[in-house]
Amino acid sequence: MRKRNFSLIMFAIILIVGVSFGGHQYRLQHPNRDHPMTQLTKNMQTVCFGRYLMDIPATAEFSMGSAEIDDIQITHKGIVPNEVVFRNQVKQRETELRAQKHDTEGTRLREELGINEGKQRMFVYRGNNFSTSLSFVETTSLSNRNLWLIHYEAADEDVPEVKNLIARFATNLQSRDMLEIPKTPGFCIKNGFISSVGKESENLIAGIQMELPVFSITIKSETSGPRERGNTLWDRVERAEKDVNEIYGIKLPIGVVRRAEVQVDGRKGQEYVTITPEKGIERFNAKAEIYGDATPKKPTFKIEMDAAWVKNPSKDQKKHMLSKEEALALWDSILKNIRPRPGAF
Repeated sequence: MRKRNFSLIMFAIILIVGVSFGGHQYRLQHPNRDHPMTQLTKNMQTVCFGRYLMDIPATAEFSMGSAEIDDIQITHKGIVPNEVVFRNQVKQRETELRAQKHDTEGTRLREELGINEGKQRMFVYRGNNFSTSLSFVETTSLSNRNLWLIHYEAADEDVPEVKNLIARFATNLQSRDMLEIPKTPGFCIKNGFISSVGKESENLIAGIQMELPVFSITIKSETSGPRERGNTLWDRVERAEKDVNEIYGIKLPIGVVRRAEVQVDGRKGQEYVTITPEKGIERFNAKAEIYGDATPKKPTFKIEMDAAWVKNPSKDQKKHMLSKEEALALWDSILKNIRPRPGAF
């Protein structure tokens, strides 16, 4: 039972904070973050996320999730064959909302209106059949067959402001190849670009991954900061280890490669890199948090990289694994090259 409980607590800690360091010694490798070129780092390409740029391996897959701009959620919904199909989908959505009954207001659809010179439809509706104080504001935007859903749930008194925001974003949203780098003020989102005035907050996530060799990187950008005392990356790691030590009296078997201050875009943050031995494998996990100042020009970044090595690998397995030096070189290269996009503000 003790072994099972310890496994559960370890799993929870990995989900929350990733790794722990406690009393283990660490080794600060490559303090200047300079490495010999590797197959991945010698051939990089630039990608855009939000208002920032970063360089990733040219052979890696780059993806983005939903974005929140001034708290308005914008989600890429896929490709639509043509505008006729799009119009039919919008009409069907209106019919569905109008048919949904409300206990006191007749129908859940409160308002439908044209935006962007009548090219798009916006809906204001109740989220359920009994609410009388909250409304969803929703529209869909089509550009070069790419479809986005733009929506937000607001208190009734905030609906006029939300309608204006959503209408502006829908009007200013255009399709973009994921490797295209815009030169005007605005945000890069999945398959698109939203021109803006440079004052909006943001909350978005991007991913980088490969299958040969295998690794994955996630990067989150959010308008928040400064660093919150007692809730930094290192603070959370320390608390997790302390809890496990006090409850179970067991030191976590984590091998720390680097625990250091790191600078990105002239801002300081915290970095934590480990190589953790497990049964038959070793796991590489790197985390960094770069703290912003709660302004659009200096968002907070949260970056994480994962890779693994099989002990005593076969020849075929070696093809799917980064070397330890390659993993650290790639991590350092990604961090060093995060920078504002010229013309973004």
